[in-house]
Amino acid sequence: MATGSMMKDYVRRQLRYWVVDFKDDMLPRDFMSKSYSKTQIVIPDIYLKPHRVAAVLHLPAPLLVTTVHCIELTIAVPSWTDSDKEAAHKHLLIHANKLVVQVRNLWECSSKIRREAEERVQAALLEPDPLGSTAAMFAFARDVNDRTKLVVDKLNVQIFVGEIPRVEMILADLNARTTDALWRDVKDPTTCVDYSPDHLVQTRFKATSFMLSVCINPAGSGISGGGFIRLMTKVSVDM
Repeated sequence: MATGSMMKDYVRRQLRYWVVDFKDDMLPRDFMSKSYSKTQIVIPDIYLKPHRVAAVLHLPAPLLVTTVHCIELTIAVPSWTDSDKEAAHKHLLIHANKLVVQVRNLWECSSKIRREAEERVQAALLEPDPLGSTAAMFAFARDVNDRTKLVVDKLNVQIFVGEIPRVEMILADLNARTTDALWRDVKDPTTCVDYSPDHLVQTRFKATSFMLSVCINPAGSGISGGGFIRLMTKVSVDM
């Protein structure tokens, strides 16, 4: 583990990377001080950058992620420093109690939304690496990534036609863990997050589980979603 406030710096850099209009005052006032030792921070009512989430979801064109609302985000770390020697073997927890992702057809969006989406993509190409340029931070990030635990109590993905959500996928109790990188052979390394020269790939998460429900809102139903038809309800998925 790194010394000092490297974990704090890492968390702050990642929040800047993922959160729309992130400001340091969203964190506790004394967060970066040496005296701050609380190992859990809670950030309510934030929006994630749509293009970042879209890159994770791998949605096909012309689907466009327009809004990602996180009702409350909790980040819990084993330790902010290396004083706790057991910290290197414990999870860093990222917990969202509810995440709502809205998806629309690019060509049904207004010219303003399409322009803003393009500007976000272009701006992302010019952004410096969120981890900076120091080898120590990259090594630290690899260590953290290998023991990250992601929990989402409820993830709603809503696909809109016009202003009406027509398809809604609900992932409940999503739980993803890295806990030691898992290496395995695959036929197509290009579909994976990372791969080594010998064509073994490192999966981002070692295990993922959730309960999946899918609903459709047929034509003629109102915007309220009262006419939703459930195609499946709480199907257990383990990967």
